[in-house]
Amino acid sequence: MSIEIEQNNMMCGVNTCLFMLVSGYGLNGKENVVIVELKQWEMEAIVLEKNRARNRARILAGYCWNWPKATRNNTNFHDIEIGDYSISWNLNGGDAFAISDESVHEAGCIHTSQGLEFDYTGVIIGNDMRFENGKVITDYTKRAKTDNSLKGIKTLAKKDKEKAEQVADEIIKNTYRTLMTRGMKGCYVYCTDTALAQYLKRTVTGVESKETEITARRNMTYTSTYQSPLGGILLAADEIGLTGLWFEGQKYFANTLPKERISEETQVLAEAKKWLDLYFSGEKPDFTPPLHPAGSPFRQAVWKILLEIPYGQTTTYGEIAKPLAAMQNTSSMSAQAVGGAVGHNEVSIIIPCHRVVGTNGSLTGYAGGMDKKIALLELEHTNKNGFFVPKKGTAL
Repeated sequence: MSIEIEQNNMMCGVNTCLFMLVSGYGLNGKENVVIVELKQWEMEAIVLEKNRARNRARILAGYCWNWPKATRNNTNFHDIEIGDYSISWNLNGGDAFAISDESVHEAGCIHTSQGLEFDYTGVIIGNDMRFENGKVITDYTKRAKTDNSLKGIKTLAKKDKEKAEQVADEIIKNTYRTLMTRGMKGCYVYCTDTALAQYLKRTVTGVESKETEITARRNMTYTSTYQSPLGGILLAADEIGLTGLWFEGQKYFANTLPKERISEETQVLAEAKKWLDLYFSGEKPDFTPPLHPAGSPFRQAVWKILLEIPYGQTTTYGEIAKPLAAMQNTSSMSAQAVGGAVGHNEVSIIIPCHRVVGTNGSLTGYAGGMDKKIALLELEHTNKNGFFVPKKGTAL
């Protein structure tokens, strides 16, 4: 039984896949992984077909079959036998095995293929790796006698069986890890142990589905509502943090909210509501929920500065412009540009754009409305001496 693993992103997919299979690690979700069942000869047929393009596809196998010196130059002697399928070990060294037109009809081992790169490989996992009693095991007794990588392992086992099994386990896993990473575009895997093949297929497809689900959730936006003393509030968040907090009816309401969204409570939204409960009760919250608003680098820089304005205090657009000018190595920064970024703040209250006033004390530039800006400043017991309401309020 075989599984097919093909990818579009070079060797990392095959590598992480095997590492996950034998060591319990997960796929990173970036590779194109497809699993199909194959028979022994079908895998060879696929490799032969892949090889037609550039002579860059080969069959590789774990060192579970002997490689007798007497028959190493005889391609008709098939060292590897699996039921009614058989194939010869490669006749030549690594370089010749990689470029010879005829070597595609032979199987390379760890010693032959290490350091080589092919477009596609077909890897035979022998009985030295099996799935028994609910776990993947390695068995050095199933390795060929001609395998020098495990030379002396039986002697070590007599002295320290646990140590011998540990050493052999790592060598066997590294063997297949190396073989599977020789295919830069894809790898086909045949397992002599049917239980292992079935386990690998279940594991890979399960992880693939899980990764797809995780990716989808990361890209999804969740919404919820909150009733504040100043009116209804719409909250939005993704898996990373809060993406929006808008007063109902405010300017730029839900400006960055995607069409595809789910009305569902999440941990991020719960933390935001806890923060709002404390804030509207007159307390200064001692934490900030995770934030992830969408915006240009300039707006992000402005919002970061807003978060540094202390509770109960205010600053001006001009004061915000100074550090921004320094960051951009310019002598000055337009206060109007700063006002535009402040006015388009997607996370009201928590990113406290209401604490920004005009240089002359004008309470201007709040998308939520002048009444709410004043109410928020009063809630924080902000000293409003010198502040005034402009004849015509603006929301930049």
